[in-house]
Amino acid sequence: MFPKKVMFLANATVGHTIKWVNEISRSGIDVVLVSKEDRSPEIEDTVKYVRLKHRGGLGYVRNAGQLRALVKKHKPDIINAHYASGYGLLARLASVKKYVPYLLSVWGSDVYRVPGRGRFWKWLVKGNLRYASAVGSTSHDMGHVVKRLCPTKKVLITPFGVDIDVYKKSKEDMKEDQFVVGTVKKLEFVYGMDVLIKAFSLAKSQRPHMNLELRIAGGGSQLAELKRLCNELGLKKDDVKFLGRLEQEQVPAALNDLDVYVAVSRSESFGVAVLEASACEVPVIVSNVGGLPEVVADGLTGYIVESENADALSRKLIKMMDSKQDARFCMGKAGRAFVKDNYEIGHTTSIMIQAYKECIRIYDCN
Repeated sequence: MFPKKVMFLANATVGHTIKWVNEISRSGIDVVLVSKEDRSPEIEDTVKYVRLKHRGGLGYVRNAGQLRALVKKHKPDIINAHYASGYGLLARLASVKKYVPYLLSVWGSDVYRVPGRGRFWKWLVKGNLRYASAVGSTSHDMGHVVKRLCPTKKVLITPFGVDIDVYKKSKEDMKEDQFVVGTVKKLEFVYGMDVLIKAFSLAKSQRPHMNLELRIAGGGSQLAELKRLCNELGLKKDDVKFLGRLEQEQVPAALNDLDVYVAVSRSESFGVAVLEASACEVPVIVSNVGGLPEVVADGLTGYIVESENADALSRKLIKMMDSKQDARFCMGKAGRAFVKDNYEIGHTTSIMIQAYKECIRIYDCN
């Protein structure tokens, strides 16, 4: 059955939610977005929005009655809740599966890290996963994590997509007098910014004649600590620039200023920022954790290195620095082709709609 109406349960301020509801709506499906958060102005007018009464963490419990009433009122063909330990709990408490098929989309920390907080959290997440008709995962690696938590549950791979009309190369000339390494990530321990800075320092010490620069875009709790690390390593302000948090519309231009994009997270469910860099024809280097290896063709669109290994990362950075511009140009072109073939947003939207159809089939068979 092709769904004519989908009810989303998700944070209405988050970029991934905004892209999903807008793209699903553009496909001709009626979308009702239900959220505890205020509606983002980026959400298109074709998307119907309902804000739940109760905010905060307890809202996932206290809004169950209202959600149940909304399901009866709007009569969606399927409900898609996003984040297992949040809206997944709300959907379960509202008993939505009594009325309609229900796909639970997991995002990352909800299955990678939340179950590790203790027995209660593991019990909660596993119960929320079991309740869903099927589970949607952005990566195969996260799908395996879901299977370990809930072996009998059907997992459907539904990757995030990239708008290649927004994320594209905007500069034809490549700088000959400077080499810029960069990343766009929160400044938190899990994202391995310390490893990146150490690797950059090593590469700089081995190529002292080169004009090298590291740009780190993002805010977070580790800013002061990372600046101290730069000082300890003898890196100057001109060597490492902390750009702060960028607005989404600023990201494509920032990516276009880079010669290589690096994401060496200690844990990562997917890697949409890596794909955005590839769409801008920027070669990438990622760590071999979570879903990151899935978004890189090793040796073709970039390189995959061992997690927590600053030496290995520095060697790949030096390899990028020493390579001719034509080689990096070809790697960038291959990266954009890789995104276009596998992760263009229209394609991933079609994958999500197919997941809805499969979830409805599973529901009807039970």
